[in-house]
Amino acid sequence: MEIKIENLGPIASGKLDLSKDLIVFTGPNNTGKSYLAYLIYGLYKIGGLHEGYEVATKLSSALEIEKTDLSVFDLRKAISNNYTLFFKLINETITPRLILEIFSSREITPSLKITQPSQISFNQDGVARIEFKDEEAWSVSEQGNIKLIQKGLSFSERQVFIKSKLSYYLFKILLPSAIYFFPAERTAINFLAKEIFRERSLKLDKLSQQVFEREYDTLNVIKNFIENQLAPRYPLAIHDYLYFINNLDNLSKNKSEFANFADEIETLLLQGKIAISEYGNIKFIPQNSQQTLELPISSSVVKSLSSLVFYFRHIARAGDIIMIDEPELNLHPNNQQIVAKIFAKAVNKGFKVILSTHSDYIIKEFNNLIMLNKASTTDLATISENYGYETDSILNKNKVGAYWFGNNSIEPIEVSDTGFSVKTIDATIDQLDNTTETLYYQFFETA
Repeated sequence: MEIKIENLGPIASGKLDLSKDLIVFTGPNNTGKSYLAYLIYGLYKIGGLHEGYEVATKLSSALEIEKTDLSVFDLRKAISNNYTLFFKLINETITPRLILEIFSSREITPSLKITQPSQISFNQDGVARIEFKDEEAWSVSEQGNIKLIQKGLSFSERQVFIKSKLSYYLFKILLPSAIYFFPAERTAINFLAKEIFRERSLKLDKLSQQVFEREYDTLNVIKNFIENQLAPRYPLAIHDYLYFINNLDNLSKNKSEFANFADEIETLLLQGKIAISEYGNIKFIPQNSQQTLELPISSSVVKSLSSLVFYFRHIARAGDIIMIDEPELNLHPNNQQIVAKIFAKAVNKGFKVILSTHSDYIIKEFNNLIMLNKASTTDLATISENYGYETDSILNKNKVGAYWFGNNSIEPIEVSDTGFSVKTIDATIDQLDNTTETLYYQFFETA
């Protein structure tokens, strides 16, 4: 899927291919990377919900289903036949309401267009067919299982169900995955989330009291209170991350099959274990210690990565989209290399990773992992022994997309067999090296 945007914060125009499994945003500050990250998050998170309902309604009105199709209805064929219509409808339905919900601001009014992919992927949810067994009972083939849907449906009711199922699968193809966003503000949010919710609760109590005391003016009280106190203050991605952190105690009851990533982050980066208290607070247990530390007095790297550890241990599923802003926050250069390897492994396990970074270390490590594709089995054994690389972290260049933000646009960066380079980062490093060399020879190597 490709999206085209205009007038998004500092971005006058640009386009982005979302089919890649690892997508890297880079470029100077204040060039629109966070704006686009918020937009992508909102598109995946709510594009298939209330907007999806409108598209399904329009699609149902536009489709014609004959009685002859109601013996065995081929969903794959129907999707192929109506693919162009579906994309036309979804672009017509991406309204300012969706943009407002993503950014919580009326000042941001970009235009967005989703471009129809050249190929259709049918690997989501086992899209198959709806089959009628007899006049009174019928079933749908889904993920290899035959499930009885309902008995005694009329022809028109069967049409409605087929259309809704078709619309659902079209959206599963377009927006197939759960998405999780880890913002640059995560360090502060991780231990301030509960205070923020407590403040909101107090404001709601105040509203209730005002309504109780001033029944004759209830509507104005509520209107003024919402406008001044409870109006959305955060973009959707930040809002959802606040709820995620505030709900850790419930989410910790789940177990993920990708806990090995959590173990790897704890062992290699944190030197300790993340724990969740009975009240849902993040705690840290240092390695070889019985002491439990509250998050505010833990190290900065713990504050930065604890939520990612929690995600991998409790809720990660193959196919998820992980968006992370500045994964290098508070990390020493060698730890930035480790984070790059962990994300590469996640990509190879079926995750989509979208990250924004200023780190030359992360980019260079991605490049190393791309170059390892050229290594023979013998070379890999030697490289693994000498440099610690593992085969499950090697990146295929065709899975990687990179974009430079600047000059009010988004420019794709070529990803070759040797990886990709970022002109502004490389230029800054070269300039710094040249300055260092000049100063050294001027003040320390003079005759």
